[in-house]
Amino acid sequence: WAVEHFEQNLKGSPGLSYLLSRGLTPESIAAFRLGWAGDSWDALLKAAPFPVEILEKAGLVLPGKDGRGHYDRFRGRVIFPIFDPQGRPIAFGARILGADRPGEPKYLNSPATTVFSKSAALYGLDKAGNTVRSEGRVAVMEGYTDVIRAHQAGVTWAVATLGTALTGEHASLLKRYTDQVVLVYDADAAGKKAADRGLDVFLQANFLVRVCTLPEGEDPADFFGHA
Repeated sequence: WAVEHFEQNLKGSPGLSYLLSRGLTPESIAAFRLGWAGDSWDALLKAAPFPVEILEKAGLVLPGKDGRGHYDRFRGRVIFPIFDPQGRPIAFGARILGADRPGEPKYLNSPATTVFSKSAALYGLDKAGNTVRSEGRVAVMEGYTDVIRAHQAGVTWAVATLGTALTGEHASLLKRYTDQVVLVYDADAAGKKAADRGLDVFLQANFLVRVCTLPEGEDPADFFGHA
């Protein structure tokens, strides 16, 4: 229900303008079921046909201060639904638009729930899984937009971590599909450091690992924008 709620909100929103400006096509936006959470404190809360307790357990609303009422977790953000390998929605990633709000991160994920752990989930695996098996390799990136731009460019064997470092759980999940991985991270110091950490994780899990070096200053979304 929440995926559909955010999808419907995207039409004509600032979020849609942002996604198109990043080079995402309407087809990709629809395929990845991207959405928008408006600035209202309780739009989802008011629209949801579920008890507030269920919304809170799902990580969609938060209790107010001193236990007074609830409010929407995601506000003024582009929404990236996160699916399990079978294509079932299990969580959301959300990017803030406009000026950063004090104390709020640029990217925000759903909290850990009974169906979601960001250290064990990978963005895009529901769409990439079959191609990963047929290609015999997987490209691991860091961002939602990176993955979508990769898929647009025909690299449909790309997935991304969810704002966390690679873990042994990620490696175990990917081992079901392939034993070859290509790390495609940003061409900056942070990206190189993340690639080094990823090498350690995958080598310990007996993967054949390659690192794709991008032009200086580019991230994967930029690179695939040239495709």
